[in-house]
Amino acid sequence: MSFGAVATVSTTASAKSYATAGAYSKLTIDATKRNVEATGTNALYTKPGTVKGAKVVASKATMAKLASSKKSADYFRAYGVKTTNRGSIYYRVVTMDQKYRGYVYGGKVADTFGGGIKAAETTTANTTDSMIGKTVTFTNPGTANVTWTAPKYTQYKSGAAKVVKNTTPFAGDTLKVTKAETKTREGSLYYYVEDQQNPTVNGWIYSKAVTTDASAVYNQATDVKVNFVATDGTTVKSTTLAKLTANNADNTAVGTAKANAKGTAVGFDAQAKATNDWATPLLKGTGYDYNAATASNTAALLSAKTGDTINLTVTKGAQAVQSIAAYYQDGVNNPVKLSSVAATSDANLVY
Repeated sequence: MSFGAVATVSTTASAKSYATAGAYSKLTIDATKRNVEATGTNALYTKPGTVKGAKVVASKATMAKLASSKKSADYFRAYGVKTTNRGSIYYRVVTMDQKYRGYVYGGKVADTFGGGIKAAETTTANTTDSMIGKTVTFTNPGTANVTWTAPKYTQYKSGAAKVVKNTTPFAGDTLKVTKAETKTREGSLYYYVEDQQNPTVNGWIYSKAVTTDASAVYNQATDVKVNFVATDGTTVKSTTLAKLTANNADNTAVGTAKANAKGTAVGFDAQAKATNDWATPLLKGTGYDYNAATASNTAALLSAKTGDTINLTVTKGAQAVQSIAAYYQDGVNNPVKLSSVAATSDANLVY
């Protein structure tokens, strides 16, 4: 009996002791002040890590990778907190792309991010950027490179919070740049733009998605991109057939309505505009010629739809060979071919 009692005491003393967590509290400070990044010193758990039943969501090694990541998607947003009976604070966090979510140790000082996370500045304001105050236009209106509530993934859910999902209807609108920010991790520059014709169109946009050169604008709803391609497949020059008119209802000729949606058949107007005279100045200096009557070119043009990129074949132009000879001046009126002279001084050469 004595031995059994000793054994029971020993087993109880070696049992693992778990912490208990207090009630969950939602963080209420400004959301933009709750952007954090992993430090790599602590793992991410389904519940406070020292509480019984806590499972690993992201290991310490994974958190270390997120800490050194160059992607804004790997920042976290802290939104809740629990404190254990041992005074350890665990923050409920989620990555900006929502891939990882769980509790991470945050130190023992209330309202302070520590331990496995630290405060993060996801962007840097560029108050002196030369583009602030200038007007631009969408370079390639469409569903790519649209406007966002914040530079992508620098705020929680900003990766999905599009202000304008399709900029096609606003092609050619003038946009005023009012702010500029650089994403801390990627280093990419974003502008906040405000449409001067449609005030509801605004938001953050990647800087290379806008341009000050109105002639560079390509509208998928009205235009067709054209590549002049040599017979060996080399692209010699690129241009745009802009503001095309849709085919008629029977799709047999040019209609009367301007194209206003991507995928509109505009082949007959494209063919009417893509003449030899149209191409000649575009190909000047390239050494290539364009023939609108070539079967492949006619077919490509007639099948064109707005938003398409078509290839038009060009061929090497005829080359005129002109012999060139160098002379030197022998006296006043006696030019002599240089090839017939063994040597002469530069002073006597005629250029």
